[in-house]
Amino acid sequence: MAVLPEKFLKYVFYDRLEFLKKMLGGEVDPRDVYLMFTRANPVFITDGPAGLNGSVKMISFVPKGEYLREMLKRAREVMRGKRDNGIEYVLKELTEYFYDINKLDLRVLGALEMARKHTWENVKANGKVTLLFYTPPITSFEVRCDAEIVEEGEVMEYLNIMHDLYHGAPNSPRVKYPAYILRIREIYDKSASREGFDKLIYRAT
Repeated sequence: MAVLPEKFLKYVFYDRLEFLKKMLGGEVDPRDVYLMFTRANPVFITDGPAGLNGSVKMISFVPKGEYLREMLKRAREVMRGKRDNGIEYVLKELTEYFYDINKLDLRVLGALEMARKHTWENVKANGKVTLLFYTPPITSFEVRCDAEIVEEGEVMEYLNIMHDLYHGAPNSPRVKYPAYILRIREIYDKSASREGFDKLIYRAT
């Protein structure tokens, strides 16, 4: 099984984890928050019945199958405890429990669909998505994925709770939005650097 390149993992996972730890410690300049969001909010590029389309959506790695039920149970508990314990409690849980790279499937990303319009129609038709990440001034990755829509079940619930923990939505678990399961096929480094400019850095085997 091919392993994701370290430079991409650092960008999409480890740097996000370090940022959450800094938030927990009160060490973050508020101006940096929006720049960090670019690592979690790529443009979903699709084509199909709805035409060529781009839409920004939040992504994260999903749990491995053997850990999903355990992590979903913990996520429900954190959601219930959020109101009484505050954002520091949520950040502590995220950094110490949910961001355990050994429990996550690094071949699979998850996202929610809130509009059910262009991206939804195209993915339903052909199951293809290209993710485009860009963090100014030069860092960019293109991630080509096979996409599956999930409209029920534990993965969908888990992704909805994770979204609500980040965004301060309701204080009790809810299942509302359908999910995309994105299996990574290829990654290209599109950064404006010697190592970038459309260099293929990963291909699933």
